[in-house]
Amino acid sequence: LEPAAYVSWIMPLLIMTLQKRKLKYSIIITISILLSSSVTGILFTIFVWLYYCFTGLSNYETRRSSLIMLTVIVFGIFSFTSMSIFSTSMDKLTNTSVDDTSNSVRTTLGFELYKQLNLGQQLFGIPYTNAEEYMKSGVVNLRDYGLNEDLNYLGFVNSMSNCLLNYGMLGAILYIFMFFSFFRKTEKKQRAYVMLCFFSTFAQSAFWNSLFVIQISFMLICLSDDNMFLIVGEKEREELYG
Repeated sequence: LEPAAYVSWIMPLLIMTLQKRKLKYSIIITISILLSSSVTGILFTIFVWLYYCFTGLSNYETRRSSLIMLTVIVFGIFSFTSMSIFSTSMDKLTNTSVDDTSNSVRTTLGFELYKQLNLGQQLFGIPYTNAEEYMKSGVVNLRDYGLNEDLNYLGFVNSMSNCLLNYGMLGAILYIFMFFSFFRKTEKKQRAYVMLCFFSTFAQSAFWNSLFVIQISFMLICLSDDNMFLIVGEKEREELYG
């Protein structure tokens, strides 16, 4: 029911199909993401396609498929901007504004709250269980942000600002270092997902929830020797593992 949630869960599958150059399945998954009308999903999908297209151009064995991917990207952009079936997604993409309350909550609210904290709280975090409890404590003037206590999404902030609020600057440094460590230790062809997870911390809430688990799990798999199961075909698996 939530487009951004669907995109977050389907993105690993899109990346795996692009790694294996299974373009038929990649196109099907991409169409489903474009139809979901998730602005974040659309931007992430464009990034992933471009990433695997241009990284493949440097490799002779994948250059042909990368050229095909580039053709698909050009045709896909033309179809997305001209076909009526994508009109809802296109309108949502072109009319996105951070001034909209739902968008500001997702992107800037947490950082605005963090700026209002005293130095000790900015370093070590707020003395509350979570952002929602903090916002309902009376310390925050919700009207300044166009919010009230009856909103069902009160307390929703993106992952990076959530980390800053709950654990302060020291916690955020460790959080960022985690992504840097994954990126540094992951092979080039699998770094796209690590980058997407990091970018999503500024637009989605994936902090100590089920989405956080799936993201960390997939990044850990990319570090493992067993990650070959994700990127090679059946014949290659038999040769490698018997």
